[in-house]
Amino acid sequence: MVSKSIILERLESLDQNLALAKKLGKNSMSVFVESIEIHMLAERCLHLAMEAILDISNHLVSEYNLGRPQTYADSIEKLAEAKIISRKLGEKLIPWVGFRNLLVHGYLKLDHSKTHQAISKDLKTLEAFKKAVQKLIY
Repeated sequence: MVSKSIILERLESLDQNLALAKKLGKNSMSVFVESIEIHMLAERCLHLAMEAILDISNHLVSEYNLGRPQTYADSIEKLAEAKIISRKLGEKLIPWVGFRNLLVHGYLKLDHSKTHQAISKDLKTLEAFKKAVQKLIY
């Protein structure tokens, strides 16, 4: 059975991190890139937002017996295949999984302007995941 409390905790974390990322993304590109405090905090927010999404995804994959994912992207793909999230949303989330991996493993080579672009232009994908999961549990 899907644990509503597990999902709600992670949705709350997702919501908090998205709100702060949005706020930080309102800085101009140059301020964002030049300010270590701003881009590091924004990158951490995005990392934690993705961790929440992946935790929720893995929980749903497990609870719905969708098989054992081999990668984080597999979790997203399994949710799309099971129509828990739309195929289109799944396709939009996969690059975010790659970005999460870059934040975690490629942090020394990050292009902070790409982080700013992600925050400025594509947080809707992460918000769409949140809405899809809320719809599922309510």
